[in-house]
Amino acid sequence: MSLHDERAAWLALLFGGQVKRQAAKAALQRWCLQDNRTAVELLNLPQDELRTTLGLDEAHAMAFASVLQQAHHWADQVEAIQDRSIAVVLRVDPAYPDGLAQRLSDARAPYVLFARGDLDLLSEPMIALQGSAHPTEGAALVAQQLARLLAEQDYAVVGAGEPGIDSLALSATSAAGGAALVMLGAGLDAQAPAPGLSAGLRGIRALWVSPYLPDQPRTDTTAQARLPLVAALSEALVLIEPDAPPEVWPGYSAMRAHGLQTLLWSAPGPLLDAWRASGAVAFDDAPGAWGLLTGALQTNASSAVPGAIHEATDDVPLYESPHYRDAEAALAALRRTGAVPPALARRLRAARWSDDHAAECGPSTESGGDVP
Repeated sequence: MSLHDERAAWLALLFGGQVKRQAAKAALQRWCLQDNRTAVELLNLPQDELRTTLGLDEAHAMAFASVLQQAHHWADQVEAIQDRSIAVVLRVDPAYPDGLAQRLSDARAPYVLFARGDLDLLSEPMIALQGSAHPTEGAALVAQQLARLLAEQDYAVVGAGEPGIDSLALSATSAAGGAALVMLGAGLDAQAPAPGLSAGLRGIRALWVSPYLPDQPRTDTTAQARLPLVAALSEALVLIEPDAPPEVWPGYSAMRAHGLQTLLWSAPGPLLDAWRASGAVAFDDAPGAWGLLTGALQTNASSAVPGAIHEATDDVPLYESPHYRDAEAALAALRRTGAVPPALARRLRAARWSDDHAAECGPSTESGGDVP
């Protein structure tokens, strides 16, 4: 089967309706992410083998087996989606952002992303600017100034395309020649962005992303579910006159525990107190926010301590890296030593392999609302 068929298999499992979404995610996690096998292989297993492999009862095994009957429909859907200049990014793909994989639980992390624009932005550093839908003049000025500062420092701005601070920041970074990622709370072809935003992002490096099928309409639930995605994609979350307390952000406390930095600009009051109690740091103006961001980002970068890695290996005998003909051969060898981290599997599959110069698989210094 072709690559389109693999994407069709994922979409059939996650969106087809025969299998509950969390059950589909659990199967993909075990079979594709942990064992580095394809969903096509999974769906082609006999029903008895499906039951024993995934530990299913008879009814659930029948549900998984029935997914294959919709494969041709979903293959047509994938082709139609890609004809609309929309990329289908799977959880196992090299383009899938590490932030979503590392900062979100499996229940909250989307296993498929639909994207239109510059896919390279998914792997670049971003700062989320969010806040009031009806900002004061002072808040709007701070958002625009900070967005321009971020563009000058080569940080993309990530938002949700909503009116107010969100769209002001995206448009300001565009005007300054920066890059912008918009995470929609509906399908890419179903949600009209805030007035002027599409025109404002035209001609620059921009990426529109959604965890929903392109024609999925916006609801309060889908809009709410994309909030943790915006935060997880970011190196830091900057809130300017937020309209709601931290509890409104699903999974925010868990992301804070994983090191998400949060900055806040707001007038004194209960919302300011609630966000500060959650760990947010208040700032007075755009330069002050950039100063705080610089310190936080340097702390995050130094936590890997790359120098210490090299220093610790100075006295270790030289290691000759083994060579493999392709990613699957490398993964097969690595699996013999234990589970292969999904991020490593994605990077191996993204590497350039050739008969004349096989990629090396040696020691590395790289660290490795419910949505589909």
